[in-house]
Formats: sequence, structure tokens, C-alpha cells
Amino acid sequence: MEHLLVVAGVLATATFATGVLLPVLARRAATDADRAAGDRIAADELSALRRGAASR
Repeated sequence: MEHLLVVAGVLATATFATGVLLPVLARRAATDADRAAGDRIAADELSALRRGAASR
């Protein structure tokens, strides 16, 4: 009987993780990707400004 309780607990935990934690982690990954894209854009703009200043 205890074995069934353990199995039920594992299934409940897996269901919770799938329904709640994975979307949170997915949002965090998207935020990290957006931040990295913003950093690349800023670095590109800074490089362009430096090249413009060096050509003067």
C-alpha cells in the first residue's frame, strides 16, 4: 500500500512540475534570450559609433 502512495506522490510532483515550473523556466529562457539580443544590438551600435569616430 505504501508503494502506491509513493507512486501517487511522484506522479503529483511530475504533474506540478510540468504544469507550473516548466512555463516559468520557459519564460526565464525567453527573457535571457531577449536580454542577449539587446546586448548584441548595443554592442553593434557601439562598434558602429567607434568606427565612425575613428574615420573622422
